[in-house]
Amino acid sequence: MTIFGAQWSTAGQIAEALSPLYFIRLLASPLSSSLYVRNRMKIDLIGQLMFAASSLASMVIGWSLGDPWVALRLIVVINSSIYAMYLAYGWRIALVESSRGY
Repeated sequence: MTIFGAQWSTAGQIAEALSPLYFIRLLASPLSSSLYVRNRMKIDLIGQLMFAASSLASMVIGWSLGDPWVALRLIVVINSSIYAMYLAYGWRIALVESSRGY
């Protein structure tokens, strides 16, 4: 706030709210490309559809409640959970296939 002024405080709050999502996304994104390499594109499609559906549902819920912060928080929590599933699945693929000697 000291650099940009008070008019930027909402943008700072939004960035602060989104930071957990972008952190886990930073960790999970490299693993999502391993799904293509390991021919797991159907799993990635399901994940992408989950992202789209959860984002849309979060926005509809936030809109119906008249609170955009609810929508933002739902997007962060649900999409972070989906990225956590990507991490777990990618980790499992890496462990199983490294034990096979690939």
